[in-house]
Amino acid sequence: MPVGFSLHFKANNVMDLVVEKLQVDRVSLTHYGELNGDLMKDPDVEVLLLPDGTIRGVSFQNDYVGVYHTCEDEPPTSYLSRSINDFLGSWLKELHAQGFATPTPAEAQRRTDALAAFLRDDQ
Repeated sequence: MPVGFSLHFKANNVMDLVVEKLQVDRVSLTHYGELNGDLMKDPDVEVLLLPDGTIRGVSFQNDYVGVYHTCEDEPPTSYLSRSINDFLGSWLKELHAQGFATPTPAEAQRRTDALAAFLRDDQ
């Protein structure tokens, strides 16, 4: 999928998950809430897709508490980088437990096809 394309995932009784392709090697994972008619990121994590197939969280944002942190220019061993990636690891497990990773077989195939196309597109 081209840069700027997003996928919207639903699970029962939790906020939807939006995955947006920001750059060829970068996506954002975001839950959106609403406050006074404005969309609020709760949270948003930008993830760098590394050449070896692993991922690295490079920013964290939560609009409800006015927090934005980036560790893009820091070594992966820095305190901030470890904190963002520890959160990302916990959040990915939580997303799985909430049902984002346990769809019906038909939905699983649709998601797999969409995500594969989304991640391999070089635009």
